[in-house]
Amino acid sequence: MKEENKIKIEKALDSLLDNISENMFDCQKFGYYSPFLKFISYKSNKIHRQSRQCIYPTCTKRTIKKSHSIPKSASLNIISENGHVLKPDVDEYGKELKVKINSVGINNASVFPGFCEEHEKLFSIYENDAKIDTYKKVLLQSYRAICREIVVRKNESFVLNQQYREYEKVVERESLKYVSGLLKNHIELDKIKGIKINGGDKLLLSFEKMIKYINKSLVLLEEYSDTIISEITNDTKSSDIIFSALTIDYILPIALCGFANSELQINGSHTEFLLIMNIVPTNKETYIVCATNKKNKKIFDEYIKFHYQHHLSILNMVESFMIFGSDHWFIRPSKWHTLPDDRKEILLADILQSKESFLEMYPLSIFDEARKTFIDIFLRNTKDRKLTNIEKDFISREKTKLSGAYHRRIMGEDELIQTLYKHIE
Repeated sequence: MKEENKIKIEKALDSLLDNISENMFDCQKFGYYSPFLKFISYKSNKIHRQSRQCIYPTCTKRTIKKSHSIPKSASLNIISENGHVLKPDVDEYGKELKVKINSVGINNASVFPGFCEEHEKLFSIYENDAKIDTYKKVLLQSYRAICREIVVRKNESFVLNQQYREYEKVVERESLKYVSGLLKNHIELDKIKGIKINGGDKLLLSFEKMIKYINKSLVLLEEYSDTIISEITNDTKSSDIIFSALTIDYILPIALCGFANSELQINGSHTEFLLIMNIVPTNKETYIVCATNKKNKKIFDEYIKFHYQHHLSILNMVESFMIFGSDHWFIRPSKWHTLPDDRKEILLADILQSKESFLEMYPLSIFDEARKTFIDIFLRNTKDRKLTNIEKDFISREKTKLSGAYHRRIMGEDELIQTLYKHIE
């Protein structure tokens, strides 16, 4: 090839890389690729509803289509209205990137293809009596939560890989079209068979990092699963996973089953704190079950010690986990609808745009009625003594959450997308 043609090709490729890194192609704009990715997601998400091999070790039977990770009759039914609860979801059909609240029937709430008919019966011991009051029941509900996370993440990895491959084809097709336009009348274009993009495109990089993150999470979750099932089958306690179970004499109008991790720097060392949380309301009380691995024992002990002090600190823990941790939660419709519209808008926006960790306190109230009740309980329990300055500040902050005086800016779509890119990085 002539030297002058090499120079022209190099310039064309440099220009291409500049355009890709600056998101200059139409296919890189959210308005273009969002419907495209949603269509692939819609087709691929059928796997969430398809029977698969039972997740229980060594079992080869096919699953029932709907295993509940949160007890249906004993819990979801308690917070439902007309057989429905509300849950947050990314709006797959909207014109912009945002989370909306959807109504879902309890038959379809928190379901996944996890267990065969035989192993689904494992959880009947507390489905029937509506109590998580023994160590074995704590184990089983934690195992249920972990298995759901494993199945969902495997499905997510499959969908992401499909989206990655299809979007990659579009970007490379547009890249070839762009370079061909620059080299037209200069180079024999039939010699250019295609262009392979390695790096540069932010969405492709995001896919790669998300897939890597999911696969890393799967390794941890499967370790948890193996340890728990070993305890269940051998009827022995292991020190590899630490549990903490709490019962409060109040029916929180929320059911949650999920996990989150937070990256911490402790004494110059990088630590990942992974927490599994279950919130299971019944007709008399609410069970809260948390679990982590033994290497995080010190962090976990401090976390539990701080949040289990009283009802208000428990409520703060729950709200922070809902927004900064896992969005796999279900709420009683009337409790959501009584919140001010501007606060609901901020709550849903924060699920996507928040940068905080679930270890931090969320500044807005989600459960106003519970918060008012718990403030009254706290003040009654301390009426015979003078409140400390820390307690006064705490109660003042809790009342401020109720007033809605705190405002959080809702990001525009472009800013939100850039923020999500940074989160992945």
